[in-house]
Amino acid sequence: MSAPLTLAELLAGQTDTETLATLVALAALAGFPGTSWQEGSVPRTFFELEAPAYASLTQLIASITSGGFVAYAEGPWLDLCAAQLYNLQRTPARFSRGTLRLTDEGGVGPLDVSTAGQLFAESLGVRFRNVTTGTLALDGTLDLTWEAEFSGAAGNVPDGSLFTLSTTIPGVAVEQVTPPGGTWISTQGADEEADEPLRERCRARWGELGAGVELAYKFWAATASAQVTRTALKAADGDGTVVVYVAGPAGPIDAGEVTAITTYLTDPVRKVQCVRPSAQNASVVTVSLVGTVKVKAAQLAAAQAAAAAALVALFAVIPLGGVVYRGPIEVAIMAGPGVVNVALSNPAELQLGAAQVPVVSLSSLTWQAV
Repeated sequence: MSAPLTLAELLAGQTDTETLATLVALAALAGFPGTSWQEGSVPRTFFELEAPAYASLTQLIASITSGGFVAYAEGPWLDLCAAQLYNLQRTPARFSRGTLRLTDEGGVGPLDVSTAGQLFAESLGVRFRNVTTGTLALDGTLDLTWEAEFSGAAGNVPDGSLFTLSTTIPGVAVEQVTPPGGTWISTQGADEEADEPLRERCRARWGELGAGVELAYKFWAATASAQVTRTALKAADGDGTVVVYVAGPAGPIDAGEVTAITTYLTDPVRKVQCVRPSAQNASVVTVSLVGTVKVKAAQLAAAQAAAAAALVALFAVIPLGGVVYRGPIEVAIMAGPGVVNVALSNPAELQLGAAQVPVVSLSSLTWQAV
């Protein structure tokens, strides 16, 4: 007796090859010599022409059926499932924003930056444009907010990255402004929410049925702010205080978003009696990579950009209170084009505190062309 089929197997459509085999087998059951038909023969060719249409039908049936299960629905079918069954929508992509400082090193000021988008700066293949304005005084500095030209997590350029002005102004330099204990990014960029994070939010919604439980607080935090991708909960102590620590893919989120989350948590509809909930940004642990990366000279720029993107993606999913391992960091850098060796002197692992979020810095990393 064959093993029973799993739900995943039942929901899987057939390929063209599988459908052709099924048609041939059905022909044989009907008394036709289906298994004897040679390639190029009229009846087999007819079945080969029909197989893709039947395979497409099975795939469509599988997609429609899977659309009713949050664990198996994908793409637009998951959007429909999340909206109809959980009243949730997929989070759209966002643009990265951060503070860059212009410095008049050549005595060319005053320089008026009077229009948003007047200047462009670039780092690791990502271009930013100014969104705020001001005047760069003679021999002075000017801090402006800059936004990535395109939405997505790629705009979360790590701290310690070198910027250059794409809009060339002789004598004017540009650099990141990283506050103590923070990151240069003020608004985190993000790709459109992928299927699995959306599934997790759907499942987390069940926590609302038990108000005051950890799952409910995590769901509410993510609902109140699309920037939240990581949370940690400090359970109620003697005075009834509950703190929900939050972070996004690139570290702490906007201060205004934290306030909005606290307001959402304390709404009488959600607030549990005798409990005082609040949201708080996770504290930053800057992981400054120290070591040498050897790379082929012709591929230096591409390797640096690839490493930055890979490290941003790696650090974006390390949970609050998790562990930062050196091995995956070295693997991420080593995967870049032209990289021949990576030697980091960072500790083999770094244990984070329960309310700490790691942020990678490349300022101490040495790139050696070979």
